[in-house]
Amino acid sequence: MQWFEGIILGLIQGITEFLPISSSGHVWLAEHVLFQQPVDMSFIVLMHLASLLAVLIFLRKELIHLIQSFYKVG
Repeated sequence: MQWFEGIILGLIQGITEFLPISSSGHVWLAEHVLFQQPVDMSFIVLMHLASLLAVLIFLRKELIHLIQSFYKVG
């Protein structure tokens, strides 16, 4: 995979992650339509882990508040 292919797939993953549709489907479609070759599974897993990390960073204050309120009730 070329570096620009990774950037394109990463952008597709990042843009479609917060939409209520499958970002995995968009990545699969892009890799087959744009590049005509399958992308390495480890790269796809890495993209999903990066998306998870981005969501955790974005929602960190809410997650901390939720965890703290859980322990205050108990």
